Amino acid sequence: MCAKASNSLEKTRAEMSKIKIEYPSIQLKALYFDLFLQNIPDDLYFKDLQSRFTMVNQAWMKRHNVTNLSSVIGKTDFDFFPASLAEEFYQDEQQIISSGKPLIGKVEKIEIEGSATCWVTVSKFPVIDQQSKAIIGTFGISHDISALTESEAALVHERDMLHILLNYSKDAIYFKDLNSRYTRISRAHPAMQFVKSPEDAIGKTDFDFFPPEHAQAAFADEKRIIETGEPVLGKLERETAEGMPEKWVFTSKLPIRDEQGKIVGTFGISRDITEIKMYENELQKAKCELEKRVHLRTLDLQKANANLKKRISQLDFITAASFQMAQCNNIKTLAKVILKSFYSIIGDSVASLCISGNKWFECVGTSGLLTPEIQQTVFKEATQIFSPHNCTTPVIIKNWIENVSDLNLWSQLGHFPYYIGIPLLADNRTVGYLQFFAKKGAHRRFEEEKNVVLTLASQSAVSLSNAIFQKELNEKAQLKGELQAARNIQQQLTPNHKPPIPGVNLKGLYSPAYEIGGDYLDYFQNDLGYWIVVIADVCGKGVPAAMLMTLLRSSFRNEGRNETSAKNLLCAVNDTMRVNFDERLFATAICLIISPDGKCMSYAQAGHPRLIRIDGKGKVQTIETNGIALGILSDQNAFSEILSEVSIPLVENDRFFLYTDGLTEAFNPNKDPYGTARLLNLLEGDIGNTPEKISRKILQDIKAFTQGAAYHDDLTFIVMCIEGR
Repeated sequence: MCAKASNSLEKTRAEMSKIKIEYPSIQLKALYFDLFLQNIPDDLYFKDLQSRFTMVNQAWMKRHNVTNLSSVIGKTDFDFFPASLAEEFYQDEQQIISSGKPLIGKVEKIEIEGSATCWVTVSKFPVIDQQSKAIIGTFGISHDISALTESEAALVHERDMLHILLNYSKDAIYFKDLNSRYTRISRAHPAMQFVKSPEDAIGKTDFDFFPPEHAQAAFADEKRIIETGEPVLGKLERETAEGMPEKWVFTSKLPIRDEQGKIVGTFGISRDITEIKMYENELQKAKCELEKRVHLRTLDLQKANANLKKRISQLDFITAASFQMAQCNNIKTLAKVILKSFYSIIGDSVASLCISGNKWFECVGTSGLLTPEIQQTVFKEATQIFSPHNCTTPVIIKNWIENVSDLNLWSQLGHFPYYIGIPLLADNRTVGYLQFFAKKGAHRRFEEEKNVVLTLASQSAVSLSNAIFQKELNEKAQLKGELQAARNIQQQLTPNHKPPIPGVNLKGLYSPAYEIGGDYLDYFQNDLGYWIVVIADVCGKGVPAAMLMTLLRSSFRNEGRNETSAKNLLCAVNDTMRVNFDERLFATAICLIISPDGKCMSYAQAGHPRLIRIDGKGKVQTIETNGIALGILSDQNAFSEILSEVSIPLVENDRFFLYTDGLTEAFNPNKDPYGTARLLNLLEGDIGNTPEKISRKILQDIKAFTQGAAYHDDLTFIVMCIEGR
């Protein structure tokens, strides 16, 4: 019994000694395993027979945004992946457990909502118990190959693109080695006339396909590229080959470099421009023929040119003078500019500019040799003696001395017997009066330049009217603020009455988005009795746009005095803008010119929303015309060619609608625009047959759409209803 106990004790001691010897080795292996598990960048994971996690490494936890290992243990892939993916992982692992065979290098696409799609290679193995040799679970490793997969896809894409380019491009594309031997060519290459496939050209040179002189020139170019690294760009070459027609190509060649930057060959592209070359030759022939014809017409043109120069000189003078006037907001300064401009036409004279006062005219500027003591008195007397207070046409007196009984006051004017009085009319009222006492012969110059004088007077009136308004603006700005004063002036410039056009009932609405705006609404009767209706939209907003609008108004009113064509009026205004406006400024406009009897009208637009007509049956039509914004094209002929004009009969019960884009670009709180489609749908409904009803209907619909949202652009439109005459 004692011997048996002694043997058992010895056996136990032996096992303990073995454990003591193996323990350090086990600890070291555990340390190595832990270091490997936590530092490898790939995902490592261990699972039991039910595919529940028993261990994962730091890389796996980081990828799945897990910080606590305990929150992973006991869970499955269904807790971290979409069900379809988790089911696939589960089936793979159960197959390994049942077969004992590992899964090596399987490529899987991982798509998780809210995360970027990635590609991984997966290897999974059975975990075998060392004692029982039974499978007790699985372990796996997943390696991210997303970058490699994307690179392979990009490489395949580039290969496919090159294949498409070489097979379908009409240009000849070719690659060569350092000895100018072809390594690849496109199907459009001339060598394809002599070989069955692009591969058959590999290893050959230009000497195999082209005449020696052409091949030698190409070889020299490529040799120079290889030696210098400098490309050949845009070289014009003549290609010839046996049995082929002559061809001209536009060639560029560049070096091919390896990753170290060493030149390993060349590549080039040649584009066939034979047809262009033929056109060029034909163009040269036509040019020679044209030069002959031009030479024959030169004599005729020289004569016409003399007359044209005179007309251009007059236009340049009016333009320059108008521009100078437009820059003057101060009445005293403007008076000097106006008098100086007229002096250059009439010549040596004594002159004055008076503006309308409360009772009579007030002298604001003079020129000549009169002493300051008598100039105010003389010119005030002159207006009372020689010119009626309400005159609207120039007053000409060849010898004013015969009309004056007491010459004492006029003694300094005895050498200037010729009198000219010119009323300055703006907005159907006299804003000023010009008077000239000139020498004999001045009447001939006046008659020769009468049209220039009257045009200059019209522009002077507009500028003087603007200057007077500016003066009023400055005075009001001191009391009520500059913006309010500017708004008042703009309202004065916008008509607020119904024009008495026969058979036409018209109403306009102009509501600036800010205190003042850049939209222009106007209607007036010109000197020929035609009614001009205009809506325009100047680029920009606020004060600058309002100032440009004022200049635009001046141009329309001045150029429209004797105009009956909407297209011609827009062309004339564009010429004025080209001279007076900065090249970056422009304006869109729509213009109607209605005949004096109200039976028809001329219509044209310059880059503006089209005119809309609603006939008596309620059918809505957008009247199409071509046009480009004012101020964009400096070429008069180009602008005129683009612009088109339509003559429209005015039929009873027809209604017309003109508007600026501030209406269709009104936004609701969701930033949705009102839009042209909604406007046309509204106009197709029951909108009424008077401008007031139609305007009210449109405003109500815009208000309902915008739901109180602020307007960011001016709201401007005109409604015209055709009534019985």
